[in-house]
Amino acid sequence: MKILKFGGTSMGSVESLKNVASIIEANFRNQTPQVVVCSAMGGVTDTLLEIETLAEKGEVEEALNILEEVKEKHLKVAAYFGIEKDFHAETDTSWEDLKSFTRGLCMIHEVSDRSLAFLLSFGEKLSTRLLAEILKSRGMPARQFDSTFIKTQDENYAESEIDWKKTKKNVQEVLSPYIKEREIPVVTGFFGTNTKNIISLFGRGGSDFTGAILAVCLNNPTYEVWTDVDGFLNADPKIVKNARIIPEIGFEEASELCFFGAKILHPNTIRPVIEAGGNVYIRNTFNPQLSGTKISKSIAKSCPSVQAITSKKVVLLLFDIFASPKKKRQIFAELFSLAYERNACIDAIAASEESISFCVEEKYLKNGIFLRGLKKIAPLRITHDRQIICIVATVEIRGKVGAGSSFLGAISDAGVNIEMYSQPSSEITQLAVVEAKDAKKAILSVHGKMMGECLV
Repeated sequence: MKILKFGGTSMGSVESLKNVASIIEANFRNQTPQVVVCSAMGGVTDTLLEIETLAEKGEVEEALNILEEVKEKHLKVAAYFGIEKDFHAETDTSWEDLKSFTRGLCMIHEVSDRSLAFLLSFGEKLSTRLLAEILKSRGMPARQFDSTFIKTQDENYAESEIDWKKTKKNVQEVLSPYIKEREIPVVTGFFGTNTKNIISLFGRGGSDFTGAILAVCLNNPTYEVWTDVDGFLNADPKIVKNARIIPEIGFEEASELCFFGAKILHPNTIRPVIEAGGNVYIRNTFNPQLSGTKISKSIAKSCPSVQAITSKKVVLLLFDIFASPKKKRQIFAELFSLAYERNACIDAIAASEESISFCVEEKYLKNGIFLRGLKKIAPLRITHDRQIICIVATVEIRGKVGAGSSFLGAISDAGVNIEMYSQPSSEITQLAVVEAKDAKKAILSVHGKMMGECLV
C-alpha cells in the first residue's frame, strides 16, 4: 500500500491534475492499494487568507468576491473534466456555508484562530471533492473524506498536537474497510478536529503531516510526497549547472538541507513515518518517470562523502560582550527568550569571550519589536547582505578527520573571506558565513572540490 500526498502545485491546474490522475490510475491498474492526501489548489489558501483582512474591516462585498474567485477557479477545472454536475452536487452546501460564515465574520469584524481554521479548511475540502470526481470520471472507485477523524489534543486551532491513540483507532475504522474493497480514499490534508469536534489546523507543512499520520496509523512504510521538484538536489541548479538528484538521503541530512535552504518540505511533518521505520519519497508530479529521492532513518553504510551544498540569505549580528555590563550567560538567556517570544529562528551562532555572533533571516529584523529587543540586550552590530554556505555529509562523517579543512580550503581557494564558521556536534553539517556577492563562487568551488570526496 502507498500513501500519496499531492501539494498545491500538483493540484493547481488542469494539466497538473491530469498528471495526478494518471499517477493514481497507474497504481490502480497495478492493483496497488493507495490513500491520497491533497492540499488546496495552488493559491487558494492564500486567497482565503485575504478574507481575514477584509472581514476585520467589515468589507463584506469584497470578501464575497474573493469567494467567487475561488469558486470559479474550481468550476473551470470541473468543466474541463466534464464533472460540473457531480462537483456541484458535492459542493453546493459548502459554498453556501462558506458565504454565510464569511458574512458573519464581516459583521463582527473579527477572525479568531478558531474561525480562521474553519475558513482555511475549505481549500482542502474543495480540492479533494474535485479530485475524487475526476478519478470517478476515469473509472476509478474514489471516495472523498474530510480528515475530521484525525483527533487533536487541545484547543490550539493554528498548530495542534495529535492524539495518536484516538486517531489510529479512527483511521483504522474509517479508511481500512474501503481500502480492502480497493476503493481509493481521497483525504483532506492540513486539518483534524479536537475533542469538541472543531476544526484544528496542523500548521506549517500540515498536508505533509496528514499523509505521515495516515502512513503511521495504517502501518504503511511507503509515503510518497508529490511536488514540483525532482527530489533533493546536491546543489542549486541555478548556480551549479550539473547539479544532480540525490537518490537516497538520511532523515538527519534531509532535515539540515531543508533548514538551510532546500524548501521541499518541513522535516518534522514526516518525522512520524521515519521514526516508525518507514521511508518517504520525494517525487515530481510533472516528471513522474523519475524515482526522486528516498528519505530513510539512515542510509546504507558507504564512503562518508559530501551529499549536498546549499545556501541561505541572512543578516549577521554581533553582540559586543566587552561593551556590555551583563554577563555572557545573561546575554544568551535574553537572546533566546526574545527569539522564542517573537517566533524568530536563529540559524547559526558562535561565541567567544568578547562577542556572540549569530545569523537570522532578514524578515525577522523587519519586525520592529524584535530588533528593538535585540538592541536592549547588548551593544549590537548588524551586517546585511550575508549568506550561509552549508555542506551536508552523511552521519558517517562523525569522528572523521579533515572535513573542516576541506570545506574551509575550498572557500579560501575561491578567494572568499569567511566571516563566521560553525560545525554542530552532529558533524553532518558545516556552515560558513560569507558576503552575499561572493556566495556563488564559494559554492562553485566547494562543489567542484568536495562533491563525491571521501572525508577520511
